[in-house]
Amino acid sequence: MEGYGGRYRIVSVPPPRGEHAVVEMTVEAIFVDQGERFIVVLRDDSQTKVLPIIVGQFEAKAIDVELRRRKHVRPQTHDLLRNALTEIGAQVRRIVVTDLRDETYYAIIDVVRNGIAHQIDARPSDAIALALRCRAPIFVDQKVVDAAALPRDASGSPQHPEQVGPDVDRKFRDILSDAGLDDVG
Repeated sequence: MEGYGGRYRIVSVPPPRGEHAVVEMTVEAIFVDQGERFIVVLRDDSQTKVLPIIVGQFEAKAIDVELRRRKHVRPQTHDLLRNALTEIGAQVRRIVVTDLRDETYYAIIDVVRNGIAHQIDARPSDAIALALRCRAPIFVDQKVVDAAALPRDASGSPQHPEQVGPDVDRKFRDILSDAGLDDVG
């Protein structure tokens, strides 16, 4: 699959309801690694951090379809959800990858309807697919960025594993290596 770029920036917005600071990110690429795992890579505005998230095949396809602006004859699952939310007068304001526990990411979809905010629990892959369809921003909690994002060197390439601090899990370095996102020869 091809890589994708987009518009993104680091923001500092007051966090709602006990939320930590968040970093706005964009989908940089979707890859299939040598282990045939599908990986969505998010990137921050300064291009100093990348966050790989393993997703299912169908969710990767849903994200890929929207990034390529392809349309199906009939609505797919994420199109259906967008259409249902629109029909009842709800708007997706943003999605937030909120946590990483036991190698599992968690996310919420921040929806507003009739002036009332609702946070819907979701898998990050589904939340990202919906955010792309709704043109909503993608955020990652700063604590998740600090714990799992990979730093890049000055050239923009992910750093070699030996250059990465102990706070970055080796699993994610291996994922980037398998996906060809590092400069290890």
